[in-house]
Amino acid sequence: MFGKKDEFKATVSAEFSTERAASAALASLGAEREMAGRAKVKARREGKSIVIDVEAPDAPSCRAALNGMLRLVELLKPIDQGG
Repeated sequence: MFGKKDEFKATVSAEFSTERAASAALASLGAEREMAGRAKVKARREGKSIVIDVEAPDAPSCRAALNGMLRLVELLKPIDQGG
């Protein structure tokens, strides 16, 4: 399924205030990664940041998975900032 020349890939990162906050955010993304549909989502922590990689066989699947991840990160950022 993946590895074809017409697959779509995206990588995004989000920085948090501490490595601990980034680890908590990464753990929070766990369940959503499992429900990515036709896309394959990997997430990892790099220092104070989380990095999310999305691979999908088509643009709509890639966009949908990426949007889902970004929505969760958007929810987590204010919590990290004390809001």
